[in-house]
Amino acid sequence: MKKILLFSVALFTMSASYAGDALTATLQQGNNMKAFYGVDAFKEAYAAASNGAVITLSAGTFNTVDSVAKSVSIVGSYGFSNNSSIDRTIMSSMRISANNVKVEGIYFTNVYIGSVSNCHIKRCNIGDNLRSTASHTNTLIDQCVVGYDYAIGNGINYTIQNSTIS
Repeated sequence: MKKILLFSVALFTMSASYAGDALTATLQQGNNMKAFYGVDAFKEAYAAASNGAVITLSAGTFNTVDSVAKSVSIVGSYGFSNNSSIDRTIMSSMRISANNVKVEGIYFTNVYIGSVSNCHIKRCNIGDNLRSTASHTNTLIDQCVVGYDYAIGNGINYTIQNSTIS
């Protein structure tokens, strides 16, 4: 009995370790690609990214950075879906403070848009709030589900298309 219990604990520990390792972020910069693993994979890929880089995330829940202050594209999987049985890329919140940021396919609780231009958010589910306390220009919200849109009042050339706002 003792051997079976130890084997079960070891198997559970290995499973938990592999589940976190299954989270991946790939960083594409020009012809170079690098992979990062685990719950901090996005943070590590972002730290290594330069302006113009593309970060692609697997399904799963990632830790996020304090602020996206680089002009990058961040692509997840199935973030726009309300179907909880579908694997999706999840982040609690994101603060965007750089121009030319593109975010696609991520399930968020909150998104904060700073004083930026050319911010494109596509195929995302923003469960609670889309907020902005500063003017933002040329913001596009496309094919998204948004709980409450508090960013609209500060938007200049603000476009919401093919989206649902609660």
